Amino acid sequence: MTDKALMTLMLYGECRSESQYGKLCCASTVMNRLWLAKNRGVTWWGNSVESIIKAPMQYQGFVNRDPSELENDLSYKECKQVVIAILDFGVVVPNITHFAGDNIDLEKLLKLKYCFEVGNHRFYQEKY
Repeated sequence: MTDKALMTLMLYGECRSESQYGKLCCASTVMNRLWLAKNRGVTWWGNSVESIIKAPMQYQGFVNRDPSELENDLSYKECKQVVIAILDFGVVVPNITHFAGDNIDLEKLLKLKYCFEVGNHRFYQEKY
């Protein structure tokens, strides 16, 4: 499966009801982790789009299914547009590496730096 398909399925599973910006923020966590792996050697979560998305206890909403089953789903199409913006045009919200539902406080749980909230997700930065 391609990186585009994997990331689109991850967004669909994690945040399909969020705004475009919310989806962009969620997808940016993957790209920021990839950047950290390549430039700073931070690889506990993986060093490729696939290994980052499929890392244990990460992106739990990832839906591993055939993308062709979802091609007519409007939410899937919106997720796909966000992924194209990120992978083809480099549109990324910088620094954020984690997100969680607004009822989970990763700042206390994992000692991450809270950055901001969009929709039903809180975004955090790894302290490295």
